[in-house]
Amino acid sequence: MNQDIYNGLPPILTAKDVAEFLRIGMNQAYEIIHDIGFRYGRTVRCTKTQLIGFVEGGGKHENDENLRSWTDQAKA
Repeated sequence: MNQDIYNGLPPILTAKDVAEFLRIGMNQAYEIIHDIGFRYGRTVRCTKTQLIGFVEGGGKHENDENLRSWTDQAKA
């Protein structure tokens, strides 16, 4: 893990921060933040640690496996 690329990030990120860091559009940034982040009132945010986990995990949310097992159980 190369921590140097994350040095300029604030501890709490907005969708705009995520979009700029990942060089993606705002719609994609909101999708990511909705998956990994948290809601505060009408806004969504994520922590620097959550974004690092997402990026280092290859773009997968750390609970994806748990969600898959839960949906498989629900179908059975």
